[in-house]
Amino acid sequence: MPFTAVLLALALAAPGEKPAGPPAAKSPLQLEAERVLPKASSGALMEVKTGKILALVGESAMTGQAFPPGSIMKVVTGYAAIKNEMGERYFVCDGAEMHRGVQRTCWLRAGHGRLGLRQAISTSCDIYFYRAARLLGPDKLLAAARALGLGAKTGVDL
Repeated sequence: MPFTAVLLALALAAPGEKPAGPPAAKSPLQLEAERVLPKASSGALMEVKTGKILALVGESAMTGQAFPPGSIMKVVTGYAAIKNEMGERYFVCDGAEMHRGVQRTCWLRAGHGRLGLRQAISTSCDIYFYRAARLLGPDKLLAAARALGLGAKTGVDL
């Protein structure tokens, strides 16, 4: 499972609970979600009361390829960077990078150049957050995700 997906699964699992992956067999709900979502999109359908994943849709979810860090993971990574005294760290975004044989791209293919956390947030630079997340590592990211409430019950009575 890709790093971002593993981290998100860990963050969404209840404390002490092993995270569950997508359903092994395609349910009618899974098939319908695949039918209605546009080809280039992804999404998850979760049972609100239990957190059980009912459908997971997207080419990346089906092939095991890495998702780019979604906006929520950018917030988690930024928070972790600040808490771990990396808030003043700069990275260079040239629009793409190779990591473990996989090319990662930024939404701005020409790249953002040298930028810090404030600029990375304001421009939503993917490469900055890929690099910061790798430098922080999964333990610090998971701690930040938990501190921001990922994996906790919302308290909304549905």
